[in-house]
Amino acid sequence: MAKEIIKGGKKLWNLKYEKVEKDHPEFRGKAAVYSYATRLKNPKSISFISGAIPVDKDGFLVGKNNMYEQLIQTLENLKTQVELTDATLEDVMKITIFTTDVGEFLKFRNLLCEKYPELFGKVPGDQTATAVTLIGVTRLANPDALVEIEAYVATN
Repeated sequence: MAKEIIKGGKKLWNLKYEKVEKDHPEFRGKAAVYSYATRLKNPKSISFISGAIPVDKDGFLVGKNNMYEQLIQTLENLKTQVELTDATLEDVMKITIFTTDVGEFLKFRNLLCEKYPELFGKVPGDQTATAVTLIGVTRLANPDALVEIEAYVATN
């Protein structure tokens, strides 16, 4: 597969790559509610996606005081950011989720698995899911935001 990157009429680079492979090393012990590790088999490069936040295309916060609405908007924004690296959510190797309300976030685990199985697995604790770290914080940069998600993406 090849992709030519052009900006402002100038050819910046021409990328040639094969599909990235990933696997999930076994962990000795009972699985918790997340995947313990993701290993890249043949990475060409890794893209680091800055924290996606729950804003619309005009930069306005979506779902004030509503974790579900903010999660969906944030994940859709993350998906867009990942696609800008010419990758898909299946190429995401690791996500870090920052939330001001861990308890409220955890209420939506099953829903996240249904809507975004390529990130969260088919059920909580699915060891084929992307590696995830969940961090509770007192505040995010936007004081009305409840969630922010950053990602590491394997790109070719």
